[in-house]
Amino acid sequence: MFETDLFPERWLPLLLQRDELWVPCEHNAEAFRRGGVPASKIRVLGETIDFDVFAPGVEPYPLGVEDGSFVFLSNFDFGERKAWRQLIAGWAEAFGPDDGVTLVLKTGSYTEGQDYARDRIRDFLRDRYGSSALDRIAPIQILSERLPSDQVAGLYAAADAYVLASRGEGWGRPYMEAMAMGLPTIGSRWSGNLDFMHDGN
Repeated sequence: MFETDLFPERWLPLLLQRDELWVPCEHNAEAFRRGGVPASKIRVLGETIDFDVFAPGVEPYPLGVEDGSFVFLSNFDFGERKAWRQLIAGWAEAFGPDDGVTLVLKTGSYTEGQDYARDRIRDFLRDRYGSSALDRIAPIQILSERLPSDQVAGLYAAADAYVLASRGEGWGRPYMEAMAMGLPTIGSRWSGNLDFMHDGN
């Protein structure tokens, strides 16, 4: 699995020694063909999730957002590939404090510590929109603690919509999880998630 449209050239000799290359999506298949792997070696084997776990009707996770607020959820490992700046900028420009919406970000950095994402987001907003940015945009709530796996579906159940502005996915599991939970789901029209996200759904 690889999230971009090219892979490192040094991989090619190793890949050519293999009988088959299994990839999760057509985006990956195209990238590996473009990089020199013969199409005859490539097999697309899409990913899946546990649809008994990610199904409507799960007990919502207690987010603690204001009653009546429309909740947009995004969950991702905090990094540049997930386009967090673009998501935050879009949010800041689309919604004000009286619009009745909240953006819940389930994110963090396992290497930089629990407050890293929160501090970077706060600094980005202040640098781009001024010191009073947080007073002029709709609320953003950041959850950086790790959740037990049995509570992840409840996180989706607590939201009204899902959004992820990713620059590239090898598959896009969070999109699939959100869609399985019945959430309107907003994603980038590029990369692995296009194997199951399209204009019809």
